[in-house]
Amino acid sequence: MKKSVYTKEQTMSELAWLCQAQTLLGENQFRADPININGSILTSLKNHHRLGVHFEDLFEFHLRLLPQISDLYSHIQIIEDKKTLGEADFLINHKGCWQHVEIAIKFYLRVGQSEQMSDYLGPSLTDSLDRKVKHIEAKQLKLFETEAAKKILQAKGVESPVSSFAQIFGWLFYHVSDDQLNIPKNIHPHHARGRWLAVNELHAFLSEYPDSVRFMLPARSEWLISPSQIKGISMSKRDLSLSASKLIDRPQQLFVVLGEGYSRQLVERLFVVPESWLSRAESMILQA
Repeated sequence: MKKSVYTKEQTMSELAWLCQAQTLLGENQFRADPININGSILTSLKNHHRLGVHFEDLFEFHLRLLPQISDLYSHIQIIEDKKTLGEADFLINHKGCWQHVEIAIKFYLRVGQSEQMSDYLGPSLTDSLDRKVKHIEAKQLKLFETEAAKKILQAKGVESPVSSFAQIFGWLFYHVSDDQLNIPKNIHPHHARGRWLAVNELHAFLSEYPDSVRFMLPARSEWLISPSQIKGISMSKRDLSLSASKLIDRPQQLFVVLGEGYSRQLVERLFVVPESWLSRAESMILQA
């Protein structure tokens, strides 16, 4: 049975990452020194089935810890004539300025080599980086331009202009043979990265690692947590090689680690995908 809540230590682990995390596009506008996190006021966050929902809770918790933010409203429904136009993630007063902030946590695998954001596909193949960015820019960031939103702002006493921007966090994964030279210019050069490969490539690829490394298969809800705070069992190279065909029935993110327990250190993130996934992904890239 899956645990229903995170521990405080896991929340601290996630906050420490978020304080310094690099956004996929642009800059993290809410960087902070993780040393200044007051552990005594932390509470464990809910372990939502959907990582995106949990990330919204985490981000709100992070914002509330920042002394530069004096007012914060979250999940603001914009309704006009009984029709919901959308939901704004956050409206904040940051350093005396009102800001509308949209957030997302995303994991994309680059399948094509066209130097376009459409090459970056989500594990479910229902999403891509370019589609996500276009949706945010065309719809989400324009919510406070509507008359319905202006009335909400007025009711909250917001009289000064509101600036709108997005903060998209996450990792981009590159095939193990990808030289990563032709990355789209609007992707931040220091974005967080991992690698990916198909399950039939795994056996030969594992020889790249020393025998001392171990592999963890974290639940999706654990993708933001340090491996040292995850109680899951790790596998050796041999264990992974023997069980990969059974374990990898869909795209799976692996943590490559050194050490055990609280001494675990993350070496890299690795996505392993079934051959059938790769075939569908390549077809999608050709049709784009």
